Parts: sequence; C-alpha cells; structure tokens
Amino acid sequence: SRHLNFTYGSPSSHLVTGVSSDVGISLTYAYDGQNRLSQITNPDSTTISFGYDSQSRIISVTDMNGKILESHTYDSNGRGLTSSRAAGVESVTLSYPNP
Repeated sequence: SRHLNFTYGSPSSHLVTGVSSDVGISLTYAYDGQNRLSQITNPDSTTISFGYDSQSRIISVTDMNGKILESHTYDSNGRGLTSSRAAGVESVTLSYPNP
C-alpha cells in the first residue's frame, strides 16, 4: 500500500503546505495573504500559479514561464461564464436563463 504525508502551516491556519508520498514524490503549496492557493511546486521544481479576482474567484492558472494554462470568467452574479485551457482546448461557455 502507498501512503501520503501531509505538512501543514501554522496550526491555526489548517493549510496544507506540502504533500509527499512514500515513493519520493512531493508537492509544496503556497498561499497568498487571503489564504488562497497561490502556487504549487512540482517535484521537478516547476511551478503553477493561480490568479484570483477581487471576489476570490479563480481567473487564471499559469506556468512558471507565464503561459496561461487555464482562464475563467464570471458574470456579475458570480456564476461561471467561460472556462478555457491553453490554446482554446476544452473551452466552455455557459449561459443562464435568468440574469
């Protein structure tokens, strides 16, 4: 059987700062000042960063070179409108019957 080990930040935050497996794979997690996930560091030291709007909704996922891997938009009610991956692969556009 395999096991995962979780590392946490301060006891009061309850935020996971790292995950490692018994086969040597590990990830580290960083958070911004509002305790939102801001970055994941992979075993090969590459990173993925997360961007948020003023309502703390995720709007972007970027790689360490600044390439946008995912983007998301929302309507004025906070409902998801669009979601797309790099180069428009797997794009989704939503509409709602009531504004």
